[in-house]
Amino acid sequence: MKAFTLIELIFVIVIIGLLAAVAVPRFLLTEVSASKANLKSTVASVQTAIDNLHGEWVSNDDFVWNPAADGQDHSGDWNDTTGYPKKLDSGKDTNWTFSYVLREPVVSCNEKFNKDSTKYTNCFYESDDNVYKYYFSPKDYVEFNYSEADGLFRCMDKGLGEKACKDILR
Repeated sequence: MKAFTLIELIFVIVIIGLLAAVAVPRFLLTEVSASKANLKSTVASVQTAIDNLHGEWVSNDDFVWNPAADGQDHSGDWNDTTGYPKKLDSGKDTNWTFSYVLREPVVSCNEKFNKDSTKYTNCFYESDDNVYKYYFSPKDYVEFNYSEADGLFRCMDKGLGEKACKDILR
């Protein structure tokens, strides 16, 4: 009967350890990349929806905006001068962000983690009307604001900083 020697077993364990040492960091980088890609996609979708609304406003003389389709008067939420929404959802501390412009709104950190900010990960939080934070982790976030004057998101120099935010908004 043949068996493995202790040297052969140690050699196999070392090879598996080396493979794990290479694979684990790459896996963690993939998770960060996926989170950034998710954020870029969401922001691009919101920006496209805003641009589409503005296009409808420009081309339609009797444009009426009813973002929530709830039968309530949202005329105060629309800027008749610029043709952009004044806000993108029902406001600060909402459970669903971008609900006025996206068909499927984004679940906010509030709803996802029951307002426990120590758990905020891969989620949006509206810290003030039209000021949004995206949390990669409870301590790492990018912050940007929406402007009704031109319908654009702008980076704020907070959290991971303006450079990290601009990399995402590109």
